[in-house]
Amino acid sequence: MLFRSLNGAPGAIAISGTEVYVGGNFADAAGIAEADFIARWNGASWSALGSDGSGNGALNNAVGAIAISGTDFYVGGFFTNAAGDPEADEIAKWDGSEWSALGSDGSGGGALTSWVAAVATSGTDVYAGGFFSNAAGIATADRIARYEDGSRSEEHTSELQSRETISYAVFC
Repeated sequence: MLFRSLNGAPGAIAISGTEVYVGGNFADAAGIAEADFIARWNGASWSALGSDGSGNGALNNAVGAIAISGTDFYVGGFFTNAAGDPEADEIAKWDGSEWSALGSDGSGGGALTSWVAAVATSGTDVYAGGFFSNAAGIATADRIARYEDGSRSEEHTSELQSRETISYAVFC
C-alpha cells in the first residue's frame, strides 16, 4: 500500500521516527500536486515537503539520495532551484518548513554542478558524492565534497586504488 501511491520509482528512502521519506522519479504522490520527487509518509497518509509557489513540488527533478540529521533532512539528485532558490541545485536541505541551499558557486548558482548520487551526515557535516566537479568553485573538488556550516574552506586531494583522482573539499 505504501508505494502504490507513487507513479514512478523510489530512488532513496530514509526513516526518522515513524515517518518515511521517499525520494525518486515520481510526481503527485497519492494525488498531491506538491508531492513531486519527494514525499513523506506518516504511517497513515502522504504529504508534500514544500512547493515551488505555483502549485507544484519544491523539486523539479529526481531525488537519488536522502540523509537525515536531527530535524534536518538533506536530498541530492538531478534537481535545480529547490523551492525557487537559485543556489539550491543538486543538493538541498529541508528543515521541516522550508528548503535551503548548501553553499554556492560564488556567482549566484549552486555549489554543485551535476547529479548527486549519495548524501551522508556526520554531526553537522554533510557529505555529497556524485558526478559534479569544482564544488563551490574549488577547481580540484570533484565527485565528493563536505559541506560545513561555517566560514572556512579547505581542500584535499587523495588517490583511489583505481588510480583515479578524487577530490574532497569543504564548502561553506
